[in-house]
Amino acid sequence: MSLALWRSPLARSLHRNRSLAYARYLQLATVRPDGRPANRTVVFRGFLENTNQLKFITDIRSQKAEEINLYPWGEICWYFPKTREQFRIAGQLILAGADCPDVELYAARRTAWQELSEGARVQFGWPDPGKDKAEATAFDCASPDAIEPLPSFCLLLLEPETVDFLELRGEPQNRSLYGRDGDGNWFVRSVNPLLVIGYWLLVIGYWLLVIGYWLLVIGYWLLVIGSNALRGHSSLFGLLPNALFAQCPIPNAQCPMPNAQFPIPNSQFPMPNAQCPMPNAQFPIPNSQFPIPNSQFPIQILDAGAVEKFLNCFIF
Repeated sequence: MSLALWRSPLARSLHRNRSLAYARYLQLATVRPDGRPANRTVVFRGFLENTNQLKFITDIRSQKAEEINLYPWGEICWYFPKTREQFRIAGQLILAGADCPDVELYAARRTAWQELSEGARVQFGWPDPGKDKAEATAFDCASPDAIEPLPSFCLLLLEPETVDFLELRGEPQNRSLYGRDGDGNWFVRSVNPLLVIGYWLLVIGYWLLVIGYWLLVIGYWLLVIGSNALRGHSSLFGLLPNALFAQCPIPNAQCPMPNAQFPIPNSQFPMPNAQCPMPNAQFPIPNSQFPIPNSQFPIQILDAGAVEKFLNCFIF
């Protein structure tokens, strides 16, 4: 048997994405008994020897197996994130269970079982999937035989009929459709790609909204922290008392603090013979020169309450 034309690009995608464990995960869509779609993630487990059939495994008791028995057609969607390639492969689904009459498929099922880890094999001995949750003890199963599969274990095959291969890199993107002619031979033709620009614009817009949201949250909490910090201090930068509400009118003017003269320029701190606005309290910078001699004090000082009211205007 010759390999299908689409096997080469698929093998290339698998190789280029081999560093990503999840690159072997894909979505399998089937049809429910009521005609509605069903979809789930499955793991690619290679190709059946000497065929183009893709291999998966499932539990024969699962809803998926019931759907396939009723309507044995499905489609997988397989995206490779590193190379930005997508394969949509549609075809017939084949179940090979414990009662499979085909000798080759029965042997392939046995081989697939042996390739599983012990942890994966144990799960096929768990209670029926989809039923009400059983007691925890029901999941404490003994390790099954590593050679002969449990009756619930089933090999699932996909026999491709059509393959839609899309390469998102490039402008425009490249899209190829693979199909089979009346003799079963594969052919390929290039077609116009789907419109994906709008999709990526939506993705970018979504992440910009997420980033903007978190910036607003961070800004909000910075304002809250700043407001609380000002509320907890009795002076601006810990140097000036809250009682100072206006400009200090230097020189030769009364300081707004009652009963206190502002010091004459070029004088030493602390002020001798002057009342501090807070009784029995030292000025916070003893033995230092006043920084701006012979000039107006340039800073208008607000109390913490005024600053807090200003900040609260921006808190939502």
